[in-house]
Amino acid sequence: MNRPPRRASHLLAALALLAAALDTLPPARAAAPADAAPWRVTGAERVVAIGDVHGAYEPLVELLRASGLVDDKLAWSGGKAHLVMLGDLLDRGPQEREVLDLIMRLEREAPQAGGQVHVLLGNHEVMNLVGDLRYVPKAGYAAFAEASPPKEREQALARFMRNSGAESGPEGVLLQFDESYPPGYFERRKAFAPDGPYGRWLLSKSFILVIDDVAYVHGGLPESIASEGAEALNRQLMQEIRVYIEARESLVAAGVLDPETSFVESFQKAGQKVEQAEAGGRPLPAAAAKAAEVLLASAGAYAFNNENPFWYRGSSLNPEPQELPIFDAALAKLGAKAAVVGHTTTPGGRVTSRFGGRLLRADTGMLSAVYRGRSAAVIAQGGAIRVFYPAEPGDTTAVAETREPIRPVVVQGMPDPALEAFLKTAQVTKTEDIGSGITRPRRLTLQKDGLTRRAAFKYVDETHDSTVRVAGRLEMQFNDRYVYDVAAYRLDRLLDMNMVPVAVERTVDGTAGAVQDWVENAIDEGRRVTEKLEPYDAESFKRQTQVMRVFDALIYNADRNQGNILYTPGDWKLHLIDHTRAFRLGTGRPPGLVDVPLEIAPGLREKLAALNEAQLKQALGGLLSNAQIGAILKRRDKLLAETGPRPAPGGKR
Repeated sequence: MNRPPRRASHLLAALALLAAALDTLPPARAAAPADAAPWRVTGAERVVAIGDVHGAYEPLVELLRASGLVDDKLAWSGGKAHLVMLGDLLDRGPQEREVLDLIMRLEREAPQAGGQVHVLLGNHEVMNLVGDLRYVPKAGYAAFAEASPPKEREQALARFMRNSGAESGPEGVLLQFDESYPPGYFERRKAFAPDGPYGRWLLSKSFILVIDDVAYVHGGLPESIASEGAEALNRQLMQEIRVYIEARESLVAAGVLDPETSFVESFQKAGQKVEQAEAGGRPLPAAAAKAAEVLLASAGAYAFNNENPFWYRGSSLNPEPQELPIFDAALAKLGAKAAVVGHTTTPGGRVTSRFGGRLLRADTGMLSAVYRGRSAAVIAQGGAIRVFYPAEPGDTTAVAETREPIRPVVVQGMPDPALEAFLKTAQVTKTEDIGSGITRPRRLTLQKDGLTRRAAFKYVDETHDSTVRVAGRLEMQFNDRYVYDVAAYRLDRLLDMNMVPVAVERTVDGTAGAVQDWVENAIDEGRRVTEKLEPYDAESFKRQTQVMRVFDALIYNADRNQGNILYTPGDWKLHLIDHTRAFRLGTGRPPGLVDVPLEIAPGLREKLAALNEAQLKQALGGLLSNAQIGAILKRRDKLLAETGPRPAPGGKR
């Protein structure tokens, strides 16, 4: 794999330090029971597993009725069946509270008939427990709103008004406050606190469950399962979550954090308060200082790492040959023959299978308003696994995913000059229409000396001296030229970004164009957003996004969109394609970046400052005009001036 393995054993050592520190904290709220739900169950007659609900109450009810688990009055009627909720009951949809209340009641009723309800924690349950509420809909707050606002809301409003200034007036400030903290916000946070009805319930749940020979988990089966096992990981992840919550609650009680402080803000504010107290010569009281130390250390916990079992997407997205050893090792450790996961929405709203039918992906996008999917269940019974759709009971087979295997020859490690030569001279053995893109690019298969590689072929070459309408905007002197893809690649390498795939000029079948290295197994930004795909390293993702924005501002790229932002899922490296409409003559920011704050890392700043006219003409001559090169330097000067000191003398024209 491209990313370094994160073994849970390393994190267990850190957890021991956190737990020891936690012992010194004064209790802030009642903690949840210490024992998690059992992770292994045997002898189940029938198991019904349901993927991500996301507040889609009506489709869930329809599914439970159709599968025989509840009657017309929504009472348990499943007998000795086991219902497994794979996590993500919460967020995005309008009826989260109804979903929670229904499942909590069925959990109490099922044992009376010999059945059982198992609720696994997904990333959205964990987010709500720790105060990361980015995906809570307004209806999700309104469901908790009370007639009389709680005192926490009044106190928060007073703080908000003090900190907001008077520029927008009292009414404007109130509107901003209601937007940030809608009615029901504080009541909801109380309900998901350790002593709240939903928080207490969720903190008693597990992350990994094995029923007979089938494993159930929200996200996937990362390497840590094979190294640590289900019992240790269930215990570790829950303990890390509780450690963070207890430290945060202690800091709220001490006045260091406010009740409305979000998960991300808690680390920033706690660190700032510690620094400010020390700088002022008045350190925080010992208990608060210890709580801050514990909370800040929690930032590196496995529970908040994207490769834990409830965040991991490698089982669903990584190429099967790459992921197979990890998947097999995890199943062996769990003593299971197959696994059922949610978290990553399947294409077409169908349950799909991977690894020869041993992995079933059950997140079929039940919340159709967002994911355009349907409700579905995966049923294990009598040693067989089948799929169930309420509207199509005859369709019982999972759709086998057809993903391309990793190619036997991978030339990603080739130096740029060697890859350029390959793209220019390799034989074109196949040409295909890509099926997307308004300039109708093609995909080429290239072969030479036993190597096989694919590439995109762009041949658009349009210039307009008059005014034209593009993407709803009137454009003067609009150009759409394949040579700009080559120019973007060369400029990228001058800046040591390595985000733009290698591109060369070449004639294919008598047509001149640009041949650009194909990014295999890529996920574009549109799919990442639609399927809730999160990067493994949030900080690296943020840095790469900033570099992309700086680059687009430098080349005046007004055509950046979700389809030309690509990621390779193994390492979440960012790849930028499609620059045929860049390199305008404007010296300001392109649309979409006018008001966006830009940050330039020191290394990139140094490279930008070193650019000069002679260097650019040598690299881009024949691709760009002198006026376009001059515009690059003018935009460079503005970027550096806006974000820091002027470029060094060596960078002047």
